[in-house]
Amino acid sequence: MKSFAAQREIRPNTGEVAAGARLAHAVSHDHQEDGGVATAVAAFWEHFEHCADIGIRGVGPTRESAFEQIALALTGVVADPAVVRSQLSVAIECEAPDDELLVVDWLNALVYEMATRRVLFGAFTVVLEGSRLSAIAWGELVDPQRHD
Repeated sequence: MKSFAAQREIRPNTGEVAAGARLAHAVSHDHQEDGGVATAVAAFWEHFEHCADIGIRGVGPTRESAFEQIALALTGVVADPAVVRSQLSVAIECEAPDDELLVVDWLNALVYEMATRRVLFGAFTVVLEGSRLSAIAWGELVDPQRHD
């Protein structure tokens, strides 16, 4: 498995991403660069303790899946992504010279869209072409009754 660690953390009150976020994806071919056999990795997201706030991690069998999972982890900081309905969609594009910076730009773009539109996202489709990310985020307006 290849791992990308941006060492960034989400600061919900400021709408910024700082130290603590991690992105990982599995090698997509049968043998890793070191000659070992690659193993399949299920897509998942998680939170982890971090000294300043909360860390988020996205893991997937592809780069795209890992970016989708870290976005779900971001939503999971404030609500259960499974209860977020796909009532609206937002296109998001960003570009950075490497995956560590791209994940930071991706998370910052999501925080911006959630804050300015007052929405939560619960589903994502990410397409990566080199250093460019194009995505659709699906979600709904924040509903304090359902998004506790």
